[in-house]
Amino acid sequence: MSTCPSCGRDAGTNEICPHCGTDLKHRMRIRTFGFISIVVAVVVGVAVLLFFASRAPVPTVQISDIASTSNYAYVQINGVVARGPNYNPDAQSITFWVRDASGEIMVSAFRDQTQGLIAADRVPAPGDAIALQGTLWVREGSPALTIDSADSVQLTRATAAAADRPIGSITPDDDLTGVRVVGVVRRINEPFTGLKLITLRDATGVIDVAIPTDFEAAFGATPSITINQSIHVIGTVTKFEDTPQITVRRGADITALKEAVALAQFTPLSQITEAQAGQWARTQGEIVKVTPGEKNTKLTVSDKDNRLIVLIWPDTWAVLPQADFQPGAQLAVQGEVSLFRSELEIVPELASDLEIMLRAAPVEALAKPIGSITPDDVKSLIVTQGTIEKATSFSSGSRYELSDPSGTITLLVWNSDIDPQQQQEVLIVGTTLSVTGEIDEFNQQLEIVPRSLDDIVVIDTVPVIALEPTATASHGVVVTPTVVAEVTATVEAIKTPAATKSPVPGDTPKPTEEPVVSGNVVPISALSKEMVGQTVTVRGKIVDTASFSAGFKFLLDDGTGRMQLTLFDGTYKFVPNRAGLNLGADVQVTAEVTEFQGVQELQPDSGRDVQIVTPGSSAGVPVTKVNQLGKPGELVAIEGTITDVKGFSSGANVFIDDGTGTIRVTLFSNVLAYVPNDRLVAGAAVRVYGKLGAFGGALQIVPALGYDVIFK
Repeated sequence: MSTCPSCGRDAGTNEICPHCGTDLKHRMRIRTFGFISIVVAVVVGVAVLLFFASRAPVPTVQISDIASTSNYAYVQINGVVARGPNYNPDAQSITFWVRDASGEIMVSAFRDQTQGLIAADRVPAPGDAIALQGTLWVREGSPALTIDSADSVQLTRATAAAADRPIGSITPDDDLTGVRVVGVVRRINEPFTGLKLITLRDATGVIDVAIPTDFEAAFGATPSITINQSIHVIGTVTKFEDTPQITVRRGADITALKEAVALAQFTPLSQITEAQAGQWARTQGEIVKVTPGEKNTKLTVSDKDNRLIVLIWPDTWAVLPQADFQPGAQLAVQGEVSLFRSELEIVPELASDLEIMLRAAPVEALAKPIGSITPDDVKSLIVTQGTIEKATSFSSGSRYELSDPSGTITLLVWNSDIDPQQQQEVLIVGTTLSVTGEIDEFNQQLEIVPRSLDDIVVIDTVPVIALEPTATASHGVVVTPTVVAEVTATVEAIKTPAATKSPVPGDTPKPTEEPVVSGNVVPISALSKEMVGQTVTVRGKIVDTASFSAGFKFLLDDGTGRMQLTLFDGTYKFVPNRAGLNLGADVQVTAEVTEFQGVQELQPDSGRDVQIVTPGSSAGVPVTKVNQLGKPGELVAIEGTITDVKGFSSGANVFIDDGTGTIRVTLFSNVLAYVPNDRLVAGAAVRVYGKLGAFGGALQIVPALGYDVIFK
């Protein structure tokens, strides 16, 4: 017996239910129907889900909202490319950073996606606006996103709206802004594999251009670039630390220019001022002095009455044709204007920033009396003689009125050519000089401009108080004070001896050995130019003393004539009983006759070739009260108390008060070396003999010898 599944009645053995007519043999089981229903529901449901899922928008998220619960979420992020891209050709991966208003996230693409980005030219660059979709990965609170398809990356290039900018206008505030610049390549550097830096300069400034070379295989190599080439660059401003630079995404963003970019506008030398410090300028002028040094080489360039220092660093100087950079050459130079110790300088960056426009021609000085010098002699090298009548200083040098019976000319001395202290020591009103220099004209006034102290020879000093020897039977002398109004040639030779140990100062001459007078004594009047190079022995009285930067000078008088005895520091320090080598000393000298600028002088090989027969001293010169001191150029002696001692780069200034006034005594280093430092203190009683000068509108005394400073 069976029950009909339709009506629930007993159908018996019938194949058709007698009650409801249901076909009991071919009816589908309920279980089977249930299985079929489930399958249909799943298939249809999935199809419906896929249909709606493919049409639902991907959620856009803020970077700061991404949390650990966002792991594996497929999202969209909109922002700006802040860093990168970095390309690893081996791993076929690209990484970069995207920034939105809330934060930054690292984005990566691998293999197929990387190749897709390259093929579609969708590799992001700094500053690009970007919209991208991908899968989030959150590890230890740090989110990252992986691109699933190149099609999910949409870019708006930062360089699409790039503006033309002067380099000097680019600041850190322009970070991630697209720019176009033109400039001149000044340096090429590759700090590490994968990055090339090109230093680019225009008239307004300088900036580095960063080129990621890892992408060269994909986008093509950077075109050949050389130093001093003018190029056009399109890229995005990025920052290295706090310094702006321009990052380009491919070599094709750099193109060569046919026309050169000017680094600086031409400015006449006379128009370069302190206001241009820090700016680039291009100028030209004549080289009037070359001053080499270990740290730099300085060229003094002149344009009529204006001068400028060209400072050249050793690496630049080493590659220049130095033989061309000589006084008289015409130089064109460009570089940064700077101000160093109140002196204007222009500093070229490369050797190519300097160009000799006209080489210096060998020039011999033409001898002329002052009255014969005319405007036709401008730019000519002239040697003349005259007496200083007047001195006027200005910020960069001094002007002296130089005259002879035929006329007057301005002697222009630049502080950069002759040290101001040396000017005070040598260029004294009343002194007669031989001057070699170039003739210039300023405000319709002719000027003669010496190149250095070597171009100046002192021919006659102002009247000095000295000791004139009177001959006795055995060449002894009777010392008679008198006024000597005429002194023969005194040559201020400038030489630089090797550094020597400072001698031990002493106050008064104390002979330690009996001088030996021997040899055939030659009268000074017999010493002529023909005897230059010969060694002779002379004997005479010291009637004048002087010092220069490398030593000391003593004027010898033997009754027949006068000649300068020059002792460099290395010789003077070994003179026996040298404290007695002063005014009035009876001296016998064996020395070589030498010539400096046409004047003969005596130069002994050793200090022991100078024998002091009778010591001298400046102690016999009468004392003058400070308030009664006369005109600069006189030799005077004062006595008083030291009130202050102030050192400076070339010596020390000692201030002395005698009760009637205070005066400065300037002791240069070579003189100071022979003054006992332990006694050179405030409160010490002292007597000083030296030449009266003027500095800064005030009188000063400049002793020639350390032994002219005598402590009481």
